[in-house]
Amino acid sequence: MRTHSSVSRQAGLRSGQANVSLVLGIAGVVLGAAGLVAGVAARKSVKTVDGRISQQQDTFQQYDGQLRNLAMQTQAGFDRLQRDMRAMNDEILLQNEKLAGLTTPKKVEPAAAPAGSAPAATAAAPVAGGVYHTVASGDLLGRIAKKYGVTADAIRQLNPGLNPDRVQIGQKIRVK
Repeated sequence: MRTHSSVSRQAGLRSGQANVSLVLGIAGVVLGAAGLVAGVAARKSVKTVDGRISQQQDTFQQYDGQLRNLAMQTQAGFDRLQRDMRAMNDEILLQNEKLAGLTTPKKVEPAAAPAGSAPAATAAAPVAGGVYHTVASGDLLGRIAKKYGVTADAIRQLNPGLNPDRVQIGQKIRVK
């Protein structure tokens, strides 16, 4: 037989088990709600980050377009500058040739060379319809041109096949 105290004890145990189940159920609901709130917050954060990335991509594309435009403008400016410089160089050469036609080169007498040295440059001598210079040691095309009041380009034109870096001592070069 059961006594009143054993029945009370059993009822108390059942009641305690029910309370534990109820507490566990409530805890599960609370944790589930917290997880749902965290998920919603995370989703909102992802959308915010996606929006920022999209804005940065738009900004990058805008800057990329501007840089490409500047590069094209810069290249066009360099092309114009190069074209203008060529035109100016051509004009300078033309003016130098005109000036060379107005001036007469000074007659230079060759200096006496010490015994055993290379022959000195000879003064220009008209030979077969032109003025020629005989290359001496140390002569450079630019110096020769200056000596006769002409340009190095004019000398190159008068001497096809002339390599200005390889003029030889004793070589005759037409200067006019």
